[in-house]
Amino acid sequence: MDWIVHMQQTAEREGRRSLRPDKWGINGFLTALAKSGEPTMGEEAEEVLDQMIEYYHRGWVELKPCVLTFTNVCHCIALSGADDAVERCLGIIRRMEGYHEQGFGDVRPSCYTWNTVINAAAKSKRKGKAQIAFQILRRMQELALRPPTVTYNSVLNACGYADNPEDDPDEILDIATTVFEEANNPNYITYSSYLRCICVFVKDGTKKRELTWKIYKKCCQDGQLTQMVMKQIRRCLTTQQYKEVVADAMDPKRSEYKEDYTKNAQLAKLSPDFRNSNHD
Repeated sequence: MDWIVHMQQTAEREGRRSLRPDKWGINGFLTALAKSGEPTMGEEAEEVLDQMIEYYHRGWVELKPCVLTFTNVCHCIALSGADDAVERCLGIIRRMEGYHEQGFGDVRPSCYTWNTVINAAAKSKRKGKAQIAFQILRRMQELALRPPTVTYNSVLNACGYADNPEDDPDEILDIATTVFEEANNPNYITYSSYLRCICVFVKDGTKKRELTWKIYKKCCQDGQLTQMVMKQIRRCLTTQQYKEVVADAMDPKRSEYKEDYTKNAQLAKLSPDFRNSNHD
């Protein structure tokens, strides 16, 4: 940010347009800010966004924010853990939709913008965050957006960490099951997140074992078995039940998980970060 301010002041003082900071420099700053862990990152990101828009209206076209800029701001707000993060992210989305209607340009909220709102809900302690995340997923579908796997995973994450005592466990599990069954191309994170929901919200031991084995088998068929998945399976089962899963999962010749069970998991690990993916 010091360099961005220096470029800005120099450009204004000397009239050198070539030194004006642009949206890509700001996006780089917002990415760094999101990784900083600062509790005020949300407020800082919103302040920078307001400054960009102000300078753009003063004729600095290089600072015209794009959908990635707004998404990065929402990402900072979501990671800040603020109590009002969901509402502030939704406020950013309303601004984007308003600018889009006014012909501002490439600012229509993408799947990944909406996903930051789901993440904000997931990181909160609020009542009904699983329902909020699910409603946002449905809103995306109403807008004819195609939620990627990461969005379904985020909703499942909101379900798995829904720990407000006023929440209904059965309702949360129903939401998680619906989301899991709808998920496109589930990966090892999808399976791990859904298994966490089973572990937390299914109290009957027999039902928990049956569901765990069912999800485990589907995970193996998809080639998405990883240590992360096995960790959640371990939490769902008794020691003896887990030993049965391990016996099925291991290749005795290699002392590793069977190759067919893990063949697609590495591909999932190598998929691009959502901020670098193409927007729908």
